Amino acid sequence: MKKNKGENSIINNILKIIIILIGILLQILIFFFLYGATNTLQEYTTITYEIIKFISVIYIIYKRQNPAYKIIWIILLMFMPVVGFVAYMLWGNNKTPKNIKRKLKKEQEQSKTLKNNEYIYKQIKEENRKKEAEYIYNVSNYPIYNNKKVEYFETGEICYEKIKEDLKKAQEYILIEFFIISNGKMWEEIYEILKEKSKQGVKIFLIYDSLGSLLKKPKHLNEKLKEININYISFNSPTPFVRSYINYRDHRKIIVIDGLVAYTGGINIGDEYINLNSRLGYWKDSCARITGESIKSFIVMFFKMWNLNKKNRTDYKDLIEKIKPTEENNGFIIPYSDSPQNKKNPAQNTYINIINNSKKYVYIMTPYLILDNETNQALINASYSGIDIRIMTPRIPDKKLVNACTKSFYGQLLEAGIKIYEYDPGFIHSKIIVSDDNVATIGTTNFDFRSFYLNYECGIWIHNTKEEEKIKQDFINNIQKCTEIKLETWKNRKLTTKIVEAILRLISPLL
Repeated sequence: MKKNKGENSIINNILKIIIILIGILLQILIFFFLYGATNTLQEYTTITYEIIKFISVIYIIYKRQNPAYKIIWIILLMFMPVVGFVAYMLWGNNKTPKNIKRKLKKEQEQSKTLKNNEYIYKQIKEENRKKEAEYIYNVSNYPIYNNKKVEYFETGEICYEKIKEDLKKAQEYILIEFFIISNGKMWEEIYEILKEKSKQGVKIFLIYDSLGSLLKKPKHLNEKLKEININYISFNSPTPFVRSYINYRDHRKIIVIDGLVAYTGGINIGDEYINLNSRLGYWKDSCARITGESIKSFIVMFFKMWNLNKKNRTDYKDLIEKIKPTEENNGFIIPYSDSPQNKKNPAQNTYINIINNSKKYVYIMTPYLILDNETNQALINASYSGIDIRIMTPRIPDKKLVNACTKSFYGQLLEAGIKIYEYDPGFIHSKIIVSDDNVATIGTTNFDFRSFYLNYECGIWIHNTKEEEKIKQDFINNIQKCTEIKLETWKNRKLTTKIVEAILRLISPLL
């Protein structure tokens, strides 16, 4: 009998665990062997052992990865070389397969349909914002556009109602990309709309992440998609073969309808995102609705991912050419994406650039706060420079270990005068940063290592669209529902809590 994707994923994870256990067993056997071996044999074995350790460490140092990420693997290698090496090759190496590299290179060449408009840059009055926009284009190849209309929705349920309205209006095509498709009312309603649209001849392309949707997706999802003629991809589906590439996940959220409207933000397809069935209290999320020429970038993002995962390339040039230039000048917008192959880290550095360029304030909402040195220092430096830095995280976590690790970063931030608020009603899943009433990002990127270095992510950078003030007001309104974390309170937490947080902070790059 043919195994389904879920069974394959379980097999894949079991194989990884078995290999790690074998590594631990080998580590123990080597220890006892060295203990009982003759002096000569022990000497040669120890030398060989040290050479392997040295080569492994040099290999990790050579890799183009974040230093903090490397250090934790090197520590593991030094104390448990066999286990450390096996674990690194499975989870830490993150090497992109050659066939993906070839496709990526070809796709980048084929997708150079987006042209940068120098005239638009000249309209930006603030030099720092102009540099932010230029940076995004130079590292991700997504240009700046005049904003026609971007709308910020402060909850998933408000956004979802608008999404349904727009899906029902589709005439030509629908592009959908989500990290999670979960069984429930939200999916059932979307499925029925897609079913009807497919009958009307609308072409539908759908991407979902195989691991993100594991154990959550509707039964026989792929078969049901085929039944209504939806072209789909289960991104990075697990196989019986163990591979480090499994670490790469498609965390993006994108909807494009007829090239007329696009969506991105925090919400996935699942009832908790629209507060129908949340086990974590009220689920605070957000998303954006975009119209205008900037939708070109979302189409390119989507089909780059699509073509990386398909044998036959889909040409989308005509979809781009149909979209007319935006003549309105309601501020500026740049849709952008990030990927593990882009070692320039555009998503993370867009955040850092906004922090560094702030003059008055920076407000951040994020479900996770696991910071590398660069981001941590940018926040601290800005606060010491007199900038009002405020960060909102969830009080009720979805992952307790990750939340404990998040808390381990509070100390330095609080000491620098940064205000931290924990959202009391439930879980915050919004990923937003807003500064000085004139710049913001809305998207899928968390403040953590996985989003910055391992996931495919996306979002929008907006400037002077007036939605920035709406985002700021949303943040201020939710402060009233939060508990502010005070430095003295944080210092007086239990000793056991401090120890656990210290350990988690040490291994934070792996979470």
